[in-house]
Amino acid sequence: MKVAFVAPYFYPYTGGAETAAWEMAKSLVEDHGVEVEVHTSWYGGPDRKIFAGVTLYLDGGLSVRRYRSPSRVVCFRPRVSEDCSVLHVLGFHRLLVAATVLSERRRVAVLQPHGNVSQVPGEPPGLVRSLRLLADRTVSRSLVSRFSAVLCLNEREQLAMERVGVPPGRIRLLRAPVPLKGSDGGIDVGSARDLDLFLSVGRVTPLKYIEHAITALARVPRARLMVIGPCVDEGYRAKLVSLVHDLRVEERVCFLGALPTADLRRWYSQSAGVVLCSRSEGQGLVLSEAALHGSVPILARGASDELVAVTGCGLLYRWGDTQELARRLEEVMGKHASFEPALARARAFVEAELAPSAVAAKLLAIYQEVDVGV
Repeated sequence: MKVAFVAPYFYPYTGGAETAAWEMAKSLVEDHGVEVEVHTSWYGGPDRKIFAGVTLYLDGGLSVRRYRSPSRVVCFRPRVSEDCSVLHVLGFHRLLVAATVLSERRRVAVLQPHGNVSQVPGEPPGLVRSLRLLADRTVSRSLVSRFSAVLCLNEREQLAMERVGVPPGRIRLLRAPVPLKGSDGGIDVGSARDLDLFLSVGRVTPLKYIEHAITALARVPRARLMVIGPCVDEGYRAKLVSLVHDLRVEERVCFLGALPTADLRRWYSQSAGVVLCSRSEGQGLVLSEAALHGSVPILARGASDELVAVTGCGLLYRWGDTQELARRLEEVMGKHASFEPALARARAFVEAELAPSAVAAKLLAIYQEVDVGV
């Protein structure tokens, strides 16, 4: 079998949906003998100086083709090989989905929204949010009807896709894979942990409400916060820097930007906890990665409760309540050892259910199911 991935971005090491796509593609090739060609706006590997249109043969059956695209609104027309039997679109970037399904009508198509629909109601009010909501009530219904299967991360995303118009019978639940090993040697659960250190991991964007973490931290004198992730909104970052200055916590809050996986693993292993302040998390990858490295997840109720519900690992607080969030920080700082049994259960769950090879096996079964069914 040969599969074409169409993804707005394709990063092998920066986390989030892009790394999930990389892990699935790599595992399909290495563990299951499937050929995968990836079509993306750019290849975000260690060498970013690659010209548009270049095909990279990365490892046997895995290749990547990069296309020119506007930087803010990703859209390109993928040139998929004739021998690809399945077209797998990752992320519901509406213009890219439209360009893909209109140009590739003959193939079995699978959509994996990666939270691009279910998280829209949780975004701060604004023009972009309004346009997305309008699109999902109108033209998106026509786009999703083209797909033989829609892969949802959780029940919340399933309900969101049903509201867009996807028949329940076409929806399959598929969690995002979590990398369990890497060139840095794998998992370190943190023998030298700094109990005053917390992380905020993810894109620096208003959707993440990082200002809540900074405000809570200002109430806890010893706590420090490392903000890790690429900045996709410079205006928002400037507001966060201004808030840090106003609260006089410049020496306790640091913006590190996007980091390679090895560096991110080290920060996880050294930290007491990871704070997620968004209203909803599409994949919740950060929660799994944190627990895997012995860092206690702290998140708003309703954001992504599955890992907490299954393993009892992590702390919840009322979204927007920075006083309660500050108390959660103090609880982790003072009682970190008490969370170790729950962290151990979380690690076992992630290793059994979310390993890339396990997720890729489920994905391959879905491909075979929809390919036969067409």
